Amino acid sequence: MEETPDLNGAYPRLDREQMGLVAAYGEQRPTRRGDVLYSEGDRDYAFFLVLAGTVEMLDKGEVISLHGPGRFLGELGLLTGQPTFLTARVAEPGKVIVVPPRRLRELARPGTLVRRSRPARVPHPPFAAHRAGRRAADHRLAVLCPLPATARLRRAQPTAASMDRRRGR
Repeated sequence: MEETPDLNGAYPRLDREQMGLVAAYGEQRPTRRGDVLYSEGDRDYAFFLVLAGTVEMLDKGEVISLHGPGRFLGELGLLTGQPTFLTARVAEPGKVIVVPPRRLRELARPGTLVRRSRPARVPHPPFAAHRAGRRAADHRLAVLCPLPATARLRRAQPTAASMDRRRGR
């Protein structure tokens, strides 16, 4: 199976600078074929950044996507304590950076990875997060981790143009 293409921004690849920042918050570990990084329903799981090899995502035992170096794995539930919806299993051996939830919260704080990667269309993350009824940390993770599970949060973000329309400008 080939790596899943990033057609809609759901599977971004981090650049070297971003990967270095994530590495500072986690621990590098080797992986072997068949290793399960987390399973559907897990509440205690980590955020993973793939450095080498590939990881397949499974939904009820069926492979739905494949991710390689520079891509990351984890769901917004990491910050909210919700169980994971998918299983992550190593397809090709390699290396990953493992970031526990506590360290991920630190990484999601202002002034770390998010400040450098925030898209221009999200003008005021804390305000936008409040408007979406989310904690600011959840919003920052949504910007850092534009996974399918965070699509609703990103759609709820007001753009500069929509804010101007609301204000009558």
